[in-house]
Amino acid sequence: MNDQQLETVLRRSLSQHADTVDSGPTWPPEPLADDVLAEHRDRRRRPATWWPVAAAVVAVLAVIAVVLAVRHAASDHNRPATPVTVTRTACTTSLPQAWQDAIDTGALHKSDLDGPVIGGSPDGDVLISSNKQVTLFRPDGSTQAVSNVPFQDMFGIPDAAIDRRWIVLPTTSAVSGGVEVTLKLIDRTTLRSREIAVVTDANPRPIALLDNHVYWFADTNAATGSVSDYDIGAGTTRTLTRSAKRLVSSSNGVAWTDARDGSHVIAGLDPTAVPGQTGVHPQLMSDGHNYAWRHGTDIAWYSDITKRTVVVQHVDAAGDQDMMLAVVGPYVIVQPSIAKDIRAKVVDTRTGAIARLDDTTGWATSGGGILAYTRGGSVIVRTQGLLGLHC
Repeated sequence: MNDQQLETVLRRSLSQHADTVDSGPTWPPEPLADDVLAEHRDRRRRPATWWPVAAAVVAVLAVIAVVLAVRHAASDHNRPATPVTVTRTACTTSLPQAWQDAIDTGALHKSDLDGPVIGGSPDGDVLISSNKQVTLFRPDGSTQAVSNVPFQDMFGIPDAAIDRRWIVLPTTSAVSGGVEVTLKLIDRTTLRSREIAVVTDANPRPIALLDNHVYWFADTNAATGSVSDYDIGAGTTRTLTRSAKRLVSSSNGVAWTDARDGSHVIAGLDPTAVPGQTGVHPQLMSDGHNYAWRHGTDIAWYSDITKRTVVVQHVDAAGDQDMMLAVVGPYVIVQPSIAKDIRAKVVDTRTGAIARLDDTTGWATSGGGILAYTRGGSVIVRTQGLLGLHC
């Protein structure tokens, strides 16, 4: 029985009940005198009853309430229980000239800054390592030297971590019998630094910053590794686990995963999960509000603002498996694994269009609408205002 049929039955029942109502209340037009009231009290007849009308009114209200409830339930039944998902088919296009101009303009050709991108913050600031110096490059084009790197530490600088307050800079040095990595904490406001850890025989990668804590994963090439937590305020370090498979972080949370890919949240929100989504999200990336992950040979994208999921089908080439590099707004950056063409690809999730980035190698980061990656030197592109990709 649908809601219209139920309404008809209820109204028919009410109509039959209303036929039993033979009288209703009478209201005096003005207050009666005491003697008139006394006269009425002396009469030996049953007073007029008004409860049948009240019952009819209650029945009418009940009918209205039931009908509205049925219609509301039917409306809820027709409303999608999950966020809207849109499917698009990938298509290939050339990189628009406006994009190429933005890349060329955003490429750092200065000799003192011609180095790789090693980190990016949620507000769009980018760390560049070059010529024994680490430099902070801001979206407004200004730069600031944040640390000199001693010659003996130029063996290598792994990926750094940066948020709105702190920078964690790892420097790798060759020592007798192997290498050691020193983690240095830098205050972005004062540029004062302190050494917080020295890791030997392991690569502390990745490094995460969240709520005045530094987290890092030390992989000793065993089946599992350890996760450490440095409390910046207290100046203390503790080991959280020695059974981690990897450390996962975003601007909203930090977690470690076990051998079965189970997520163990350390702080904030689960960085392996997507708001409003269930299941596993391989190679999940986020710029704070937008999320992207692999979905077989497809790329999935989700916005926690619009609550919309977009799946771009057949992004990977035959026999290839792209690696997620970054997501910035509606754009997803992936890196093909085929050696003959390692140029990264830009996927516009609004259209499904894919374009190649010329000579792209190395790491990419995004935040604040800024895409930064390494192309020999560094390339920093403001994606806001760029024309979308179309096939």
